[in-house]
Amino acid sequence: MKNDRLQIPVDRAYAHALGVTVICFARLQTVAISCCEALLPGYGQSAHLKSAGTVAADLVALSLATSERLLPLDFSTAAQEFMRLTLRRNALLHAAAASAPYGDQRLFRSGAQWTITIVEDLADEFVAAETALRRCLSAM
Repeated sequence: MKNDRLQIPVDRAYAHALGVTVICFARLQTVAISCCEALLPGYGQSAHLKSAGTVAADLVALSLATSERLLPLDFSTAAQEFMRLTLRRNALLHAAAASAPYGDQRLFRSGAQWTITIVEDLADEFVAAETALRRCLSAM
């Protein structure tokens, strides 16, 4: 029903941190897809059907298969970082919801809580990786 979500005790700061982090990753993935498209024209046409993990694997494979003379020096590193961050994003999005000691709902993975600080730090990593991939893309 409308507004049923409001029955779940999630504080606004936590929800905001999660939302910003999801948007930061979506931007990063969009740039990763653009890099794949630059190296393999037509890639973007089916990218919406691919998981982030598949895009990351494709980006790493393309970074290894493309002549180094055609790529920026740090492209392979940036592709590997996207792969690492995709796994971190998956850990966040596939976390379990549970009550924190003070009653609010939080996400937990392997017993560890995704705190606001950890979530915000991850968002910053996503933005740094996006910047690195954009730099590579502009050099292609």
